[in-house]
Amino acid sequence: MMRPPALEPCVRTTQPELTVLLPGLVAPLRSRQAAGVPRPETPALAALCARSRVDHPPAQSFEHTALRLAGLPIPEEPPVGAIRRLGLGMPADDAVWMAADPVHIHPDLNGAVLFEGPDLQVRDEEAQALCASFDAYWGEAGLHLEPTRAGHWHLCLPREIPVTTTSLRQVRGHDPFPGMPRDGDRGFWWRLLNETQMLFHTHPVNRARTEAGLPTLNGLWIWGAGSLPPPATEVPAVASDDPFLQGLARLHPAGHFEPVPAQPHAWLSALAPGAHLLHLDHLARPADYNDPPAWEDGLQRLDRDWFQALEAVLRAGRLRRLRLVDPGGLHLTAAPGRWRGLWRRRDWAGRLTGARR
Repeated sequence: MMRPPALEPCVRTTQPELTVLLPGLVAPLRSRQAAGVPRPETPALAALCARSRVDHPPAQSFEHTALRLAGLPIPEEPPVGAIRRLGLGMPADDAVWMAADPVHIHPDLNGAVLFEGPDLQVRDEEAQALCASFDAYWGEAGLHLEPTRAGHWHLCLPREIPVTTTSLRQVRGHDPFPGMPRDGDRGFWWRLLNETQMLFHTHPVNRARTEAGLPTLNGLWIWGAGSLPPPATEVPAVASDDPFLQGLARLHPAGHFEPVPAQPHAWLSALAPGAHLLHLDHLARPADYNDPPAWEDGLQRLDRDWFQALEAVLRAGRLRRLRLVDPGGLHLTAAPGRWRGLWRRRDWAGRLTGARR
């Protein structure tokens, strides 16, 4: 059996070359196929799949995949905190940082479910107050919690402390217990999280949120410990709204990043020569929170807005190569000269999930 090719970093070329990082595509497709649910109508994605090589490598985390695409070392514990702070506009330093975001952990019949992000509506003044209380409680241990942005906080450690953590993307919408910190001084990390949860539980911020009908900020999710890595020799131009990916671009003195473009056709037509990394995050949250209607709506919007434009620039020969990468286990590679017969479109979902008959 042939092994799929390793995922190569984005490299600079004399023609535009585009990698689309698209988390949340393949796992819901596999679940729908297993349950016999009809596939969504996405003609542009079917056309892209028809002219592509499709491989199914082992799943990786979003952060590991992004580091590989940027040509950076792939440590077991990616330094997410330090890189993300850089992407949020903080100055580079040599400190050890972790991502440490406020979360709401809601008990249910099967244990608990973790919620994060825009659903929590964290305000700047709430972030400042909770982080100040954390520092007062943990300051003697040399810990500092920085409210870098209302929903994105970072924990500064006094030194490199061995630990293996789980990305917030992998636990949101699920029971967080299996993803708790492991290895290293596990007792220290569990005590940190448990005592912080109790500290936040009784905080005036959460009393006010309860009265306002908002979910309490009753915990932290910490992951990605480390200091900034040295920059790669070259990095792709990044189009993303994600601060971690923007931080990867800022690692390099000549790095370029911008938000996800609002006009796909115009942006793709104007791509400069070289390597580009586009992050489309329409599917990740619906996939993680198991929201099939929102996921299908996101996929159809992607098909209308982005896949149609990507298929058009490939037809016109404006891209040297297009790669679509889902960290959940999908690499799709298309080039202008490759065109499979239209019959391939009928089985596009089977090709993407590896379930062709």
